[in-house]
Amino acid sequence: MSKNSIRTRAENSGLGTFARKHERAFEVLLLFLAVTLTVGLSLVLRVVRKEDRTPAKSTEETTQQSTALVRSTNQALNDLFREYYDAMAAGDTDTIESISSELSAEEKIRITEIAKYIESYPTITVYTKSMPDGTSYVCYVYTTMKFEDHDWEVPGLQTMYVCERDDGSYYINNSQDQDESVTEYIQKVSLEEDVVDLSNQTTKEYNDLVQNNSELASYLNELSSNIDLSVGQQLGALQTGSTLSSTEETTETAEAAGESAAQETAGEE
Repeated sequence: MSKNSIRTRAENSGLGTFARKHERAFEVLLLFLAVTLTVGLSLVLRVVRKEDRTPAKSTEETTQQSTALVRSTNQALNDLFREYYDAMAAGDTDTIESISSELSAEEKIRITEIAKYIESYPTITVYTKSMPDGTSYVCYVYTTMKFEDHDWEVPGLQTMYVCERDDGSYYINNSQDQDESVTEYIQKVSLEEDVVDLSNQTTKEYNDLVQNNSELASYLNELSSNIDLSVGQQLGALQTGSTLSSTEETTETAEAAGESAAQETAGEE
């Protein structure tokens, strides 16, 4: 299959669209809601595809750099994602930060809100492609998510960049300051046929589930709106509180300065 054909299939599956639209590391959290629940890529795919910015490499070079998509048998890697998704379901932002990157205030709020509706992730299957350094991985994590008080198990797929710490443990690297060679490599392998096939398969499962269950479709749309509204309100409250705190500090500083000046004037008299 030609590279252009694979790229077209990737665009149709939603990979290319998500890559162009989402820039922040934990935008992947939005994948748990409504239409974006289907398939997506995280921060590591946030820039435009390399093929759109630089001349294509030779077939020989591309073949040499390709790596097969395999189901992970690395227990430490599998345990990492079990811990991550268990923390997502529990709204445990401390654990998430301990195995990934620091979260923004909005990300913490969103995780907490999403967790109110999630019972568990019954299925977590990790597929990997090795990075050129031999110690890190591009991980494609297939999950099913079960909502509280419902029997639906909704499929999804996320792309994660996993690195190894000095002590040999793994962490999810969602840093916004990735080396360009890393983002380009992940973009390239994520457009390879085996990944596109996995993406399309997951998309089909999701579409079939939603199309055959109008109640689920309505629930997801309502859920997405409710969470966005709650997150927006809480962020607004935080910003208002921050503004009031800043105003109070400024007022207190001015009052203190005024009192000091008055005391100095009284002393001179």
